[in-house]
Amino acid sequence: QLADQIIINPYLNRKMLRDSRSFFGRRREIATIYGRIGAARPQSVSIVGERRIGKSSLLYYINDPENRRAWLRDHEKYTFIFMDFQEKRSVPLSGFFASLFEALAVETGEAADSLPDPGYDGFKRICEDFDRRNRKLILLFDEFESITKNKNFDPEFFSFLRSVANNYNVAYITSSVKNLQELCYNREISDSPFFNIFSNLNLSAFTEEEALEFVSQPSRQAGHPLEEHFETVVDLAGYFPFYMAIACSVLFEFDFSRAVPKRTVYENVEDRFLDEAGMHFQFILRSLSPDEIETCRKIMSGEPLSDLDRYAARNLLKRGYLIESGSPPELRLFSRTLGRMIKEELLRRPQS
Repeated sequence: QLADQIIINPYLNRKMLRDSRSFFGRRREIATIYGRIGAARPQSVSIVGERRIGKSSLLYYINDPENRRAWLRDHEKYTFIFMDFQEKRSVPLSGFFASLFEALAVETGEAADSLPDPGYDGFKRICEDFDRRNRKLILLFDEFESITKNKNFDPEFFSFLRSVANNYNVAYITSSVKNLQELCYNREISDSPFFNIFSNLNLSAFTEEEALEFVSQPSRQAGHPLEEHFETVVDLAGYFPFYMAIACSVLFEFDFSRAVPKRTVYENVEDRFLDEAGMHFQFILRSLSPDEIETCRKIMSGEPLSDLDRYAARNLLKRGYLIESGSPPELRLFSRTLGRMIKEELLRRPQS
C-alpha cells in the first residue's frame, strides 16, 4: 500500500531517451528528417547542435521501428542501422566496417558469416543487393565527428561513402556539435565533396509551445503538475530540454512547506538547480569568447550593441544562448541563472 503512494519523478533521465513515449517536441525536425529519408532517393541529413541539446535522443526517435511505420510510406523497404561513435574515438577503419556489418546482421536477421567480408568491396556488394531488392539503407551515425577527426579515416573513405550514397539507395543521418566540415583533422578531409550530399539541420532549444508541453504533460501524468511553475523553469533553464529536465526535477521534489517565505519560488530552488546544472553552465561559460561575454553583459545591462556585438549575438542566438522576444524584438539570455553566473565571473576578473 505504501508503494502505491510513491510518486515517481518523471524528469530524472539524463541520458539518451530510448523510449519514444518520453520524447517531447521536435515535430518540425522529425518531419524534415523523415521527409528527406522518404524521398524517391533517400537524402542525407547532418544534425548539428550544442552538447546536451538532444541530438542522440532525436536519432534514436528516428530509428524507432514504430516511428518509422508512422512516418514512412513503404517502411518495410527500409533498413536502419544505428551506430554510436561516442566511445569509439580511435576506432580503426576495419573496426568501423566490423561494427557496421555486425549491426547489419542483427537488423536484417542474416547470419554474420553469410555476409561478405567487412570492407569497401563487401559493403558495396551489400548496397548492390539492396538495390536489386528495391530496399533502402539508412545509416544513423551519432557523434560522427569522432570519425571526421580520426586520422584512421583518409580521403578515400569519405569519397567511398559519397559514391555509395550517389549510386545506391543509401543515406546518412549524422549528429555533431558543429558543422562536420569544421570538425575534420585536416583541410583535405574538410574539402571533401562528401559533405556536399548533406542538408544541415540545426537543432536548438525548444519552442515555447514545446517547452510548456515538456513541463506540463509528464508532471501531470505523474500526479504532480508543474504548469504553474513554468516561468520559474524558464528563468532557470530557458528552453533547453536538458536544463529544463533538471529544473523540473528539482521543482517536482521540492518541499514547498519548507520554502523561505520572503523568497520567490525561483530564489528557493535556484541553488538546488545549480547543484546539478552548475558544472554544465560552467562549460557554457568556458565556451564563450570574450566578445560573446561582453555582448551578454551589454544585453543584461541594456547598453547599445556595436556591430561586433551584433555579430556575436547572431552566433549566440543560433546556439540558443540568447532568445529574441517581444515586439519590437529584444534580446535576453536564455537563462536568468546563467546571467547571474556571468555577472559573478565578470566580478572575479581583474579590472583593466
